[in-house]
Amino acid sequence: MTKFLFILLLNIFFAAEAFSQLADIKIDRPDQTECPFIVPKGYIQIENGFNFEKYTNNQIQKTFPSTLFKYGVNKKFEIRLITVLQNSANELDKKIAFNISKAGFKVNLLTEKGIMPETSLIVHVGLDKTTNNKIISLIPDFRFTCQHSLSESFTLSYNIGAEWYADSNNPAWLYTLTSGYSITKKIGAYLEAYGYKTKKQAVDNRVDGGFTYLINKNCISDISIGKGIINSNLDYYVSLGFSFRI
Repeated sequence: MTKFLFILLLNIFFAAEAFSQLADIKIDRPDQTECPFIVPKGYIQIENGFNFEKYTNNQIQKTFPSTLFKYGVNKKFEIRLITVLQNSANELDKKIAFNISKAGFKVNLLTEKGIMPETSLIVHVGLDKTTNNKIISLIPDFRFTCQHSLSESFTLSYNIGAEWYADSNNPAWLYTLTSGYSITKKIGAYLEAYGYKTKKQAVDNRVDGGFTYLINKNCISDISIGKGIINSNLDYYVSLGFSFRI
């Protein structure tokens, strides 16, 4: 019995020590720029976002929520699942749809060193229906995500990649550029420019910004707003989020 208690206490001690050394949670929201960091091995991370979007054609889209599930396989690799519960409405139609929309992975390619940014590759594959709701198509996406630590408080991050849709064989190329600033140890802020380019359309340019609040090293909340600025049908959006790691 004494031996059992001793081993149990040792396990508790080392588990607590490992937990104390765990870095603060890092998330892919609230900006459009995905971060290059991998969820720690053996941890599950759940990132929830509640969005309200209004478009120039009077279409309104509500997401409640979109959820990204991530699991750390090792220090270089995580698996990912995205689910979305969405309500879309315009003058003619209203619909609510639930989709297990995409599954994929993130793999870390480079560790930040000097001018070389922290770099990862994200790949997803999803299922989607064409507008007649009769044909189900595979819709892949990928992006390279990079981050520079310019100081203890300031980061510069950017993504480049592409997304495919069920109604088109041509991808929408995307870019993001984000500046992040740690106001305090718990409060962060960001400003971002991002956009999409399809074969037959000009670049859809948008901007957004927001704040994060670190509740503890495993929980974080966020708020953000965004607007279309050039060649964009997005009027504005508002988003609230809550993410945690277990």
